[in-house]
Amino acid sequence: MSQIEKCSIKSAKDGKRQEVDQLELQVDKGIVGSAFEGQEENLQVTLMEQEAQDRGKIHQAKGFCITRFKENLLISHLDLTRLQVGDRLKTGDCILVITVAGKKCYDNCPVFIKEGNCGLDKHAAFAKVVESGIVHKGDAIKKIED
Repeated sequence: MSQIEKCSIKSAKDGKRQEVDQLELQVDKGIVGSAFEGQEENLQVTLMEQEAQDRGKIHQAKGFCITRFKENLLISHLDLTRLQVGDRLKTGDCILVITVAGKKCYDNCPVFIKEGNCGLDKHAAFAKVVESGIVHKGDAIKKIED
């Protein structure tokens, strides 16, 4: 079963990233209370595969993604490489639509220069909120049909 392993947010109040038990997702705003709330519609929620993170290459100390890319939802047992723009995911009370499948590498990243990529080009995604609600750590997440 695919599920949310971790929820995190960069707080609008103090700009610090923190792990939380739940996130409130709202149509047109994204994550309520986030430093990015209401900004870029196509980048409201960031997703990453737990299995890719566990392999370790993604968060190598010398790569930029450890400092620049932080997921809001860390997901297990959902193959993000199979998702396409427009696919819908249901979790908790919310429905998300994939807006970007994969993450573009930073051209000047040492890992990208040395090895080509760290895996986020396939094992991460961005989504927008199309049905509001609360998402909890431990919630199931699945692809749904329109």
